[in-house]
Amino acid sequence: MEQFIIFIIIAIVSLLFNRSKLTNQKEQSEHPRPVQTRPIQLEKEEDWEDPSPPYKEVTEPKTLKEVTEFKTLKEAANQLKEQPDFHKKQEEMEAKLRELNQEEKRQRKKVETIGSKVFPEKEQPEFNLQQKEIINGIIMSEVLGPPRARKPYTRKRA
Repeated sequence: MEQFIIFIIIAIVSLLFNRSKLTNQKEQSEHPRPVQTRPIQLEKEEDWEDPSPPYKEVTEPKTLKEVTEFKTLKEAANQLKEQPDFHKKQEEMEAKLRELNQEEKRQRKKVETIGSKVFPEKEQPEFNLQQKEIINGIIMSEVLGPPRARKPYTRKRA
């Protein structure tokens, strides 16, 4: 009899919850979500000019074939004059590389000095062990070791 009463109570509670869900679903279906529309752009896009100077392309060095293909010597001479002096650029790049290497060495020295100040070299501990201390250590390892329940005593069968 008690089981029947509990079943009826559970049925009534579930019926109430289902009805509340149905009413919520009906309310949501009556009020659909508003759809967002894109705003219409009324203004025309204005053309604007870039205030920065136009991009100047770097000319790459021409190969020997390209230089010899010029019709006149004047054109070839003008082409060679327009090309930047690569030896100067190479020397500048090498100088920058040397400067960067020196800067790296300076930074490494700074890090080493800071590291040696913060973390001094660890001194080796001195072990002055006596026979009695060693025996006490062995006894304590037995006391603090795993219990016999985890490591049961095993008999050797002869």
